[in-house]
Amino acid sequence: MADANRDEQQRRLFDALGESIDDTSADDLRDEIRAEGRDPDGAIAGVRAVFGRIQKKHRQAKLAEARTTYAATIESLKQPRSRRIPADPAKQRALFLHAIQTQPQLTARFRDLEAISPEEIVQILEQLQALDLLPDEEP
Repeated sequence: MADANRDEQQRRLFDALGESIDDTSADDLRDEIRAEGRDPDGAIAGVRAVFGRIQKKHRQAKLAEARTTYAATIESLKQPRSRRIPADPAKQRALFLHAIQTQPQLTARFRDLEAISPEEIVQILEQLQALDLLPDEEP
């Protein structure tokens, strides 16, 4: 709550400063800075430096967010898939045939699906599992 209140106060302050600066001509601003005994060009350089730091901080915040998202994505890819390959060869074959039928990008054209050995089916299912292409629903 205190942070939200402080943020609101800062926003109001910046809005008021922005309006004040918008209402004042460049020559008037330079005169005011000189009247304070400061160098206008130095003040301009200081303001540019502040805005540069703000921009850098903003860019780095986006970078930090992207890095966090990237790390979370990598971790999710390392997690084992929830779909398990059945131990029963008949269920393995049924899952394999179901995957071929429900995944249009998988092709088994010109293959005699009944001639594929149970060992080959397990290998194919493991590859499909690694690619996250096993169907979620039961065959």
